Amino acid sequence: MFSRYLNGPAPIPTADRFVFRVPSDRNPKRRYTVDLEAHNGNGSCDCTDFQTRRWPAIRDGALILSAAAQCKHTGRCWAYIFIGCAKRIGEGGDVGA
Repeated sequence: MFSRYLNGPAPIPTADRFVFRVPSDRNPKRRYTVDLEAHNGNGSCDCTDFQTRRWPAIRDGALILSAAAQCKHTGRCWAYIFIGCAKRIGEGGDVGA
């Protein structure tokens, strides 16, 4: 499910919960802001793909975490969170809230 999001620059967590900065694949100076709590948990990104394709799909009822609702930046952030939780569980740690 998340394998397609594992390539490319890793998300950078911010001080805000579930908000990340994701470097562009093509322009390392450009970073997109991703907020995974926006739109009732569907997330948001300020990239063109999200604004023109993903957000309209979400408004039309696309399911959370579906390919229709995720640009590569939001997908990378979800993968970052899920992989981090899986690692902590594997180490016997608490995944936190």
